Amino acid sequence: MMKRVPASVIWFLVLLGTALALWAMPFAYAEWGDAGFILYVLSMRVLAPVLGCVLSYHGGKKGLHPMAAFFPVGSCLLFSPHGEHGWLSIGVMCLSLVSCAAGNEMKKRQEQEKTEGKKHGTKKK
Repeated sequence: MMKRVPASVIWFLVLLGTALALWAMPFAYAEWGDAGFILYVLSMRVLAPVLGCVLSYHGGKKGLHPMAAFFPVGSCLLFSPHGEHGWLSIGVMCLSLVSCAAGNEMKKRQEQEKTEGKKHGTKKK
């Protein structure tokens, strides 16, 4: 019998896949000229922080540890051969850490509301 994979592991793998895709994107459009540069700026300066924040938050709601969300997306920026992203990568790492911790807190509060609702005999939707 196969055991079920925890949701937190799946979200960690999603973060790793996203980081790999963000790291590899500039190779795909490196020779596109100005359009490639615009895509590069948008993917590194906008898409990476947004994905790092949103995916880490949802991973945190499924039980992902904040340190597991800290490294993937920020590290892809740090080790990108297509530019210097030192402070941006550290900012994305911190943003991922905080958003995953917020997701963990939301999960904890939702579970606490469910247990309190069962104690008082009321169900919250």
